[in-house]
Formats: sequence, C-alpha cells, structure tokens
Amino acid sequence: MINIPSPMATEAKLIIAAIAAIVCFGAGWLTNGWRISNEISDIKRDQEQARADALHFANAGLISAWRRGDDLSAKAADLEARNIQLSEGKTREIVRLTDGRPCIGSAAVRVLNRSTAPGQPGLSVPPASSEPAADDGGFATDTDIALWIAGAQRAYSTCQGRLKAIADFYTQEPAK
Repeated sequence: MINIPSPMATEAKLIIAAIAAIVCFGAGWLTNGWRISNEISDIKRDQEQARADALHFANAGLISAWRRGDDLSAKAADLEARNIQLSEGKTREIVRLTDGRPCIGSAAVRVLNRSTAPGQPGLSVPPASSEPAADDGGFATDTDIALWIAGAQRAYSTCQGRLKAIADFYTQEPAK
C-alpha cells in the first residue's frame, strides 16, 4: 500500500519537530547559562582571593616598615640620650677647665650677633674706623666659646643620627 501523507500528519510532524527544537534550544540555553554562571562564580572567587592576598601582602609590608621605623626611632632616641649625657659631661668639664677670660672682643660679638637672614641689614661688616671700638662690655669668654662648640657638636651629632636613621629606613631590606 501506498502511504499518502496527509497534510495534517505533516503539520503534526512539523509542530513536534518545532517543539523538539525549542526544547533542545531551551535545554542548551539553560545548560550554557549554568556553565557561564559557574565560570563567573570562579572568576569572582579568584578575584576576591587575589584581593585578600594583596591586602595581606600590603599589611605585612606596612607592619614590617612600621617595626623597622620603631626600631630605628629607638636607636636614634638612644643615640640622642647618649649625646645629651656626653654634652652634660662636656659642659661640666668645660666649666671646670676654663676660667672665663675674655676670648672674643665686643666688636666681633656684635658682628656674630647680626642677622644672617638674606636681605636683612647687618650682613656686611662695617668699614673699620680709625678710632678703636668702644668697649661696651659685650665679649665672649673662653667658657662661652667652649660651651657653644659643645652645643654645636651635640646638635650636629643629633642631626647626623636622625639622618642616618632615615637613610637606614630607606636602604635596609624589609623583613619578609
């Protein structure tokens, strides 16, 4: 027998094929959505882990730098305390060993006491007069000079220690 396809049977087959195609497309779409969703979740998890690792590394570096800074500050403070003790000892010895005799005359003291700021009057030494300068009682003794030198040495040593601590902070390798 010859099967003559009826138009209704062909339409039913087309509808079934279309429904099957839609179901397959929907299943593929759904499956691909799950796959992409999992990939996005993996990317987010990896990104959060990388952020946490970077934060941990940055915090570790900050803590290390903080500790190095504290150690170097303590060393600088110890050096400054030793400088103060040394300066106090020098001051006692200077007072004991000097006798307060005039060392720098009043004219030289006036020159030293003039302003040293740029553009301020008094930076140049006045021309010498033919008359001797009047003694106005302002002079520096050997004790004054020695104490000034001791103070300058202490200030220099303190500054040198602080600068060394700053240089050490930037040149030392951080602890890992």
